[in-house]
Amino acid sequence: MLRFIYTQAGVQLNYLEHQSLEQWMAEQVRFKVRIGESFQSECIWASFPLPRSSRYLWEFRQLSTSALGRSILFGQCDRQAVEVSLRGIWLESCHRTSEGTFLAELPQTVEHLWLQIWQEAQQKKFTLV
Repeated sequence: MLRFIYTQAGVQLNYLEHQSLEQWMAEQVRFKVRIGESFQSECIWASFPLPRSSRYLWEFRQLSTSALGRSILFGQCDRQAVEVSLRGIWLESCHRTSEGTFLAELPQTVEHLWLQIWQEAQQKKFTLV
C-alpha cells in the first residue's frame, strides 16, 4: 500500500509492504477512538505529476493500465510530467486543513514501480506535488 502524507512542508511517500488498506484503517480508527480525536475519511481521486523522463514510466503505465483498469488514469500535464490519478482514501482530522493522508492499494509490482519513479524524481529534484 502507498501512503502519501500531506503536510505544510510537502508530500512524503511511504510504502507499507505488509499491511492492507483495511488493516491500516482499522488500526487508525481504534487509535483515534482511544485518544478521542475526530477524523474524516472519504474515497477520492488524487492526482500526481510524474516525470516523463523516468526510465520506469513506460513499464509503470503498461502494468497499471492492465492491472487496474479504471482505478488509475493517465493524462497530459506538461512537457516534463504526466498526470497520474489514483483512486484511494483520504483521511484527515476534522480541522479542515490541507494536511492529511492519502492511501492507495495497488498490485505490488505497480507499487514498487511508483516508488522507484518517486525516488528517481526526488534525486533529480523534480517537483512532484
